[in-house]
Amino acid sequence: MLRPVELIDLEYQIAQKIHALTDPDYSRAHDLVDLQLLWAAGPDLVSVREFCVRTFGLRRAQEWPPLPLRPMDGWAPAYQLSREETEVDGDSLVLADIDSAREWFKQMIKSVNAAATT
Repeated sequence: MLRPVELIDLEYQIAQKIHALTDPDYSRAHDLVDLQLLWAAGPDLVSVREFCVRTFGLRRAQEWPPLPLRPMDGWAPAYQLSREETEVDGDSLVLADIDSAREWFKQMIKSVNAAATT
């Protein structure tokens, strides 16, 4: 017998990944790869912003928006390994290197933060 499977909203999962990536106590290169894949699904930016504001407010570990970004020194090997896991026939939706991904992440946070709530 099939049973229902509980899922979380795409936007909520993105907010969780953003929070994890910006936590200065953890190295989360794989989350930067995951986030790019989730982003490709086309999230609603207003909802992402609302979840981010709520998540960051409840956890009180970092401020929203988490800019400037924390350093990601030493993340390149783990990022590359995680990215390789996304390749299909040598192609990937994920940016090729950590520096490009970090810049993308910074711009993504700016886009989310600029999303107006209604």
